[in-house]
Parts: sequence; C-alpha cells; structure tokens
Amino acid sequence: MTGREDFSPVRTLTVDSEHSGRRLDNLLGSLLTGLPVGRIYSMIRRGEVRLNGRRCRAHSRVAEGDRLRLPPVRLGGGDAPGAPQTRRSEALSGRILHRDRSLIVLDKPAGLAVHGGSNQGAGGVIERLRAELGEDTLQLVHRLDRDTSGVLLIARRHSALRRWHDLLRSRRVRKTYRLLVHGDWPDSRRRVEQPLRRGVDLSGDVQVSPAGAPAVSEFELISRYASGYSELLARPRTGRTHQLRVHATSAGCPIVGDARYGDAELNRRSRRALGLRRMFLHAESIAATVDGERTEFSAPLPDELRDCLKRLQKRDAGQ
Repeated sequence: MTGREDFSPVRTLTVDSEHSGRRLDNLLGSLLTGLPVGRIYSMIRRGEVRLNGRRCRAHSRVAEGDRLRLPPVRLGGGDAPGAPQTRRSEALSGRILHRDRSLIVLDKPAGLAVHGGSNQGAGGVIERLRAELGEDTLQLVHRLDRDTSGVLLIARRHSALRRWHDLLRSRRVRKTYRLLVHGDWPDSRRRVEQPLRRGVDLSGDVQVSPAGAPAVSEFELISRYASGYSELLARPRTGRTHQLRVHATSAGCPIVGDARYGDAELNRRSRRALGLRRMFLHAESIAATVDGERTEFSAPLPDELRDCLKRLQKRDAGQ
C-alpha cells in the first residue's frame, strides 16, 4: 500500500457475447470488484457510466457490441481496479493448475483473500489474476477462506460461471479437503449435521444454532498420531461459511492453526512443536460431471503441510 489515493484510468469496453443480456449494475459489480455497491449506483445515477455514449439505468440490459464507458475510480491504497501492485515473485499465474477457454483452476496459497479489501494492499486473488492475465472479466466460481489453500475455480466466461453455479446449487460438485485437527478423532467416518448461522455479536463468528441454515459435513479418518492429532479428509455436502471449521470444533477436534474457531493454547503448542504457522486446511480436489464428462481438479499438499505431517510421523516413530 502507498498510503495515498489513486485513480483508475477511464476505460471503454465492448460487451462480448458472454456478457450479453446482463444487467448493468451486475456487470459493473464484477468489473469493479472491491468498489462499494453504493458508489456503483451513484456513478450510474450521475451519468458517469455511459452505455453507447448515453446515460443509462442500473437495470439496463447490455447487448453484444455495446460500448461501455467507465469513469476514473478512486480507491484507497493506490490500487486501481484490475491493476493491483504485484511483485513478480508473487505472481499467481505460476500456480495455475488448468486453463481452457472457459475456466482457470488455481492452486490458491494460504494467507491470501480471494477478494481484495482495505487490508489487501496488493489485491486479492481475483484482482491480481485479472491484472496478471489482462482479463478484466474473470469471476470467482466459489470462495476459499483466506487461510485455506488449494483448488479454486475461476470462470473466464459468464456461461461457465452459470454452469458451475448451477452445479454447486444442485449439490453436484464433490469437494474434498485435507485437514489436521487437535485430539483423537473418534470414528473412521462421521457425518455432522448441525445448522449454522452468523452470530449476532460484533465478531460475526459462525455458530451452531437450531435457527441456522442446514449444514452437512462428512469426515473420514486418515491417521491418528500418538501426540494428539488426527489427519482427516472432509467433504462438505452444503456450502455454508466456515462450515468445516465450525463442525470440526463442535465435534471436539478443532483444526490445527485455526485462530478463529480453534483453541489458542493448543495452537501455540502446535507452532512450537510442529513449526506450523498457518491453518491446516487444504482444498485438495473438486470433481463434477460437466457436459456429460467427469471432471476432477486436484492440488498437491503444500510443502509446509507436508513437512508438518513428516514431523508428526517422526515423533510417533520416536526419532
């Protein structure tokens, strides 16, 4: 961050077939990620956004070939939309697992939010990829928590975004996560069905509540370690915020390194004993049947998580 306010340049874009038919406010929200919604509507009302040279309304529908003029936009931290300041050594394009006409599959690193914000001076995943690849219309298919690593799907075409959203809504996408938890996981397989909702306090933490939305997670034991840890696979059957983290904690086995829902003292011990300074939660794979073909994308376990497991194995072996 530079501590000053910069302006993005005036941009004139041509609407392609992928975005034809979208509402103007919806399209601007995807192009100007991180800009408050109120600011977007204000720009439209004041005539700062022009569609084919004319004033327009938020509910206007764009068509292929339309010319859209976007005004200069002021952002804190000196980061213009789609142009975050990214060091070459941090390039995300080198973490792309798969790329085709419609989709990018990224191996997201831990510690990076998927969307930029006031505390993301270099932007989040989507802003940085848009800048690196020169593709302003990239869209997140789904989200991962900041401290979760692994498979992240990004749509290059609006048709792909709709297709994957339909699959997710109908629960036809199989997500698998690898995690390490504190304690001895009691069952080889366990299905956790506990409704979740945001708490009413200022923290906004997700809580188990009878008044919450239905949430289902399936856990499978991989290994128990004598030093008091368990390695698991987890498959969320619903997609609630922080679902696996809250369900693991509610089962009495919080995820190692989870600063929000875990145990602070246990996390301190883990940092000393295992040298792990992040949450041990990794999105290992995503699978679905797309256009009649079974598709699966996988991301390898990061080195720091692999090293953590090796330390546990050595401790169990008495080395």
